[in-house]
Amino acid sequence: MVLSTDAVLSTPELLDEILCQVDMRTLLVAAQLVNHDWHNLITQSPLIQRILHLQPAQNTTCERMQNPLLAELFPPWFNKDGAFMQMAIVSNSDVFAREDATWHRMQPGIGCNLASDATWHRMQPGIGCNLASDATWHRMLVAQPPVFRLGIWKQMHAMSQPEHQFEVLEFPNGLRMGEFYNIRQKWLAQTVSGCRVFWDTTDAEQIKQERRGGQLEILQTQELLCMLEKADIMISCFMTDPYLRRV
Repeated sequence: MVLSTDAVLSTPELLDEILCQVDMRTLLVAAQLVNHDWHNLITQSPLIQRILHLQPAQNTTCERMQNPLLAELFPPWFNKDGAFMQMAIVSNSDVFAREDATWHRMQPGIGCNLASDATWHRMQPGIGCNLASDATWHRMLVAQPPVFRLGIWKQMHAMSQPEHQFEVLEFPNGLRMGEFYNIRQKWLAQTVSGCRVFWDTTDAEQIKQERRGGQLEILQTQELLCMLEKADIMISCFMTDPYLRRV
């Protein structure tokens, strides 16, 4: 027996399998607007929610894959070569909240820069070019299987000897983009001049090239290696003495 199109689309199990083949952008926006049944299925289907990176994958042993939609919207964060992200230098203020930031003057549907010079953040219509805490991208996992441990290497450079701090942040439910984004936002109000994300923590020799101001001491090297063994991904940041900055 051949089912009609209406019969297929009205059968939740079949519709679930069909929607699993749809791209993430369509699932997040257009597909949910078809009717209440489609909206409920997309928001309640465990499989679709995992595809959308809103729920963690059950198989945590497979190769970790970046969230493709976030990689498109936040390129430097997901560059596997470790693209350097330059921080805007402002005096104890959040550059994204400035009244003259370009995104305040943007029309709906046009690429929305969250800062006047932030060309890396291009939001497409419907994905949510807004900063609201309930925007979908805040809740998205940055990768599947999830990133549970984020290593952070802080390098402080002042007139004295360079300092290095290492820590690992735990995310039992997986690292979400909102949490990842807020780390950078917090650094904007501090003395961070730039940062770089490393998605491969197994290449210790390459990561050690991130050091600034001379060779790492033996103890610092050991701390770095210990952090890399625990972390799923790592972000390094470069901090300068606030008294040395031109405000």
